[in-house]
Amino acid sequence: MSKEEGNEHLKAGRLAEAIACYAAALAATGLSSDDAAAIHANRALAHLKRSEYAPAVSDCDAALAVQPRYVKALFRRAQAREGLADLAAAFRDVQTLLQIDPTNREARALAQRLRLAIAARAASTDLSAPRAAVEALVAATSPDDRARCAAQLSRIARDPSNVPALLHAGAVPPLLALLPTADAPCVEEVATAVVGLAVEALERIAASDIPPKDGSAHAGWRAASSEARTAIGTGATSEHVPKVTPDQPLPKDTKVRPPTDSKDPLPKEPSDPLRGSVAARLLRLADACARGSVTAAAAGQPESPKQEEKSKPEEGSGLKETSGQADGDGRAGAQGAAAGAAAGAVSGASQADASQAGGGLAPSPADRPTVCESTAGRCLSLLSLLGSCRAAVGSQDAQAAILREILPFTRLQGAVGLQGASGGAATEGVDTPSPLRRSALDAVLRMSDLDAPACRLALPQVLSALMWRVGDDETEDHRAALAIIGRLLTPVSARRGEGGGGVGKGGGGGAVGEVDKADEDAFTQSCCSACQIAFSPILRGTSAAWDETVAAIHGVSAVIEANKAVGAWLLRQESIFWSLAEVAEMEDEGLQRALAEIYAHAAADPVHFKGKEGEEPIKHLK
Repeated sequence: MSKEEGNEHLKAGRLAEAIACYAAALAATGLSSDDAAAIHANRALAHLKRSEYAPAVSDCDAALAVQPRYVKALFRRAQAREGLADLAAAFRDVQTLLQIDPTNREARALAQRLRLAIAARAASTDLSAPRAAVEALVAATSPDDRARCAAQLSRIARDPSNVPALLHAGAVPPLLALLPTADAPCVEEVATAVVGLAVEALERIAASDIPPKDGSAHAGWRAASSEARTAIGTGATSEHVPKVTPDQPLPKDTKVRPPTDSKDPLPKEPSDPLRGSVAARLLRLADACARGSVTAAAAGQPESPKQEEKSKPEEGSGLKETSGQADGDGRAGAQGAAAGAAAGAVSGASQADASQAGGGLAPSPADRPTVCESTAGRCLSLLSLLGSCRAAVGSQDAQAAILREILPFTRLQGAVGLQGASGGAATEGVDTPSPLRRSALDAVLRMSDLDAPACRLALPQVLSALMWRVGDDETEDHRAALAIIGRLLTPVSARRGEGGGGVGKGGGGGAVGEVDKADEDAFTQSCCSACQIAFSPILRGTSAAWDETVAAIHGVSAVIEANKAVGAWLLRQESIFWSLAEVAEMEDEGLQRALAEIYAHAAADPVHFKGKEGEEPIKHLK
């Protein structure tokens, strides 16, 4: 039996015979991919004529897997989904078809019929039901209607137990479609309620993967531990998302990758692993929102020319921001995230609730800075959730790339911009608190808590960025930065079970100890290499600014506090030790405090710092 025979049966209305011929044709060897797609599409038509909608969808899926722009398969899948009453998915298929063939009359008629059906269902259905809310968003045509629907989805996603139903209803693709797609979105594109609400809903959906701080778990959490993040990261619906549980082992990769330019280790464009990804879109959106917050704030009140120049973000600096607050929490900062980074949202008060309370769907110019700030905050939170899930972004390299792109946000100062690449402050040395900076730290802390091995791929850049945050031990920034550094420098022996099964599982008896020791030595050496990359060019170079040198010394102090073995190795390196000795006599309060911290750590640890004769560099600093 062949495809041609099946076509003859189909034309004659002998549907069962046509389906049998198509099945035999698909089982034949040497079938081209184009022929297979055509056979699946034709068999889908036969199933449609028999009102067998589920098999029709499956055949269309198979055809589209080979030819994603196959118009007939898209149209027939839309018809089958309409038959299954999956109106939102059917409407998405028709929208995709019309993007390929805008003049297709049958598709336009089907789209109009589906829109009316969705509107009729919405009028008679409780929109608190996930499927009805998704269908309403898919059919919405005006910005205000889309914003209301996105707000409703965000409210539904506040309860994590609703998220599986949202994923099954296909909530992710229409929410992602609300985000700007331009490489450099303008303020007018990002400072809208609909964009902020879409990000808020996506962030709540992604956060449902993370167990709450109190140890309880919503229904189905273990079974969907990465499903929501994977659906968002891949732009898929739950039916196309591979099931990955926390217990499923993942390949190890803890190799330290040095930056391409040690003088400016913070990349300014999304790295290749993120090209074309949802994460890259979110990074561009976060950057645009942060810049929009500054621009909108500047437009709202007059400034002197000098102030205006300070307020301009550096070109390509990756200026970003977050609000740093969890829903209902009412306070920002890394101290709260340190206790619950794996579970809490690191973004602002609910925009969905604000819209429900009558705050308005179209923000006024005076509200734009707040809208931009809140949206940027949600973006960073969502990025940290995606970046902590390898299935969502595809590889550890992509996870590390997301982390590198978040790091510049940790160097924000107030509402005026980043510290420069050389470390010089953009506000004449005054480091004003920034909610976005604190939220960026929260995001990095969450990533380091959920997937430390992936974060260690960017350890040199993490140290280069966080050395600016560990100088003032009275701030939440300091505590968050220390928590991150401590997590990433935790010795192998203290981190069993990380990255898919832990280390040292090789054998029994004494062999385990040997494996553990070898792994721990390799881990310590990789950390030492990362520290060398981050600090040596500054401490031994001649072009570093003074405040950058002080920050690097604070970084050395933080490393010593986090891992004594790595700290002892650092102080034994001529390039680092002698630079500390050279500045020991300088009259600088911050520097002297950092050196005092180094001495205190070393003096209190004779095991690491007072070992071999001639290797006690601390005696020179004393």
